[in-house]
Amino acid sequence: MKNILLIIDMQNGFARYGKTKETGEKIVELLKTNSFDYVIATQFINPLQGPYRRILNWEKLTSSPEIDLLEEIVPLEKILSMEFWHQTVLSDYFLRTR
Repeated sequence: MKNILLIIDMQNGFARYGKTKETGEKIVELLKTNSFDYVIATQFINPLQGPYRRILNWEKLTSSPEIDLLEEIVPLEKILSMEFWHQTVLSDYFLRTR
């Protein structure tokens, strides 16, 4: 059985407050254990024609440095953008990479 660490949206724009900042620190500690066969991180990007802008008028996480993954997490084997996340069933991805 493979051990997978899936990191969701640990980006500068999200992980700068209280609990989310602590979560980023805990993820870094997990990464240091080298206990995972795969480390995958998603990266949320708020595109110009995306629903968050159109419906909610939310203008954050559109460019660097807000969309950048936390500096300590960047050297990962595979980074999945939200575009990939929505177009692919994640379980199919893991089955293909066994």
